[in-house]
Amino acid sequence: LSQDMTLNPGDIIACGTNSGLGPINAKETVTVSIPSIGEVTNTLTWSIMTSKQEIINFFNNKKYNDVIENYNQAPFSNDHDILLMVGVSYSLQSKYSDAIKCFQSAYKINKSIDSLYNIAITYALTNDADKAIKIYLEIIALDKNHLSSYINLSDIYIKNKKYNLAINILKDIVPKNINNLLLNYNYAVALSENKLY
Repeated sequence: LSQDMTLNPGDIIACGTNSGLGPINAKETVTVSIPSIGEVTNTLTWSIMTSKQEIINFFNNKKYNDVIENYNQAPFSNDHDILLMVGVSYSLQSKYSDAIKCFQSAYKINKSIDSLYNIAITYALTNDADKAIKIYLEIIALDKNHLSSYINLSDIYIKNKKYNLAINILKDIVPKNINNLLLNYNYAVALSENKLY
């Protein structure tokens, strides 16, 4: 390397590993030795792969505090799935503004319905019905069969005594899903409250 360029104090040399070698994990020690210069030994405090897997394991084991703590030590601002897990963890702890930030960041990375759906749920949990309604309608426009959005949207309409809106959103989807109890229940409630049943 020094034959091709001049190395100065403070320069960082980044290099990969040979084919077939695995990643360096947290708590492993690496020693670099250069003859006639000396040795440098460092212990890795965390690694992206270890932290990502730990977040997944914590989430699967419902250790939501650990998910958040691990994420805050090594944020994965460009990993859609991790952001969704962290957002759900925040939401389950009633930290809704942090949850929405995670879900919005996930949506910027991957414009998925999962991201939108989590944003809508979180707005509903904060009683911001207008924002939740807007997003549920957006989801339904993208996926006419997203039943959870129909159910949650009609819940909001019913809670706010907007029975006609609940009926209008459900009238076409209910006949196609006669075995979905929640969908049919909401439709029956809206019809009953609107004196149409």
